Amino acid sequence: MATSVVVLAMVTVNPAAATDAIDCHNVVQKLLPCEPFLLGAASGGPSAECCSGAQELDKIAASSPTEKKALCECLVQVARSFPINYQKANQLPKLCSLTTNFTIGPATDCSK
Repeated sequence: MATSVVVLAMVTVNPAAATDAIDCHNVVQKLLPCEPFLLGAASGGPSAECCSGAQELDKIAASSPTEKKALCECLVQVARSFPINYQKANQLPKLCSLTTNFTIGPATDCSK
């Protein structure tokens, strides 16, 4: 039941900070396969499906600073909505071979 609540929280987040360049709802949909890893429920690394979604978002974010900032703002807002393991979230870039790398945490400033 806790997983259902987390998924619902992820899907209903619609941060005002995100721009039209990145649709936060689509970001959440692409990262849903990462949920077990991000919550610390999965043993080992993220799934192939998780990395695939993260890589799609990575390509969009790499296209411009505006896209990267919008993705960062969305991820920070979503992360505040449910109890993710920030250490695991910050391992995704390395584990999924992402080029876009920023730290996600409670004090993340996406304008930098």
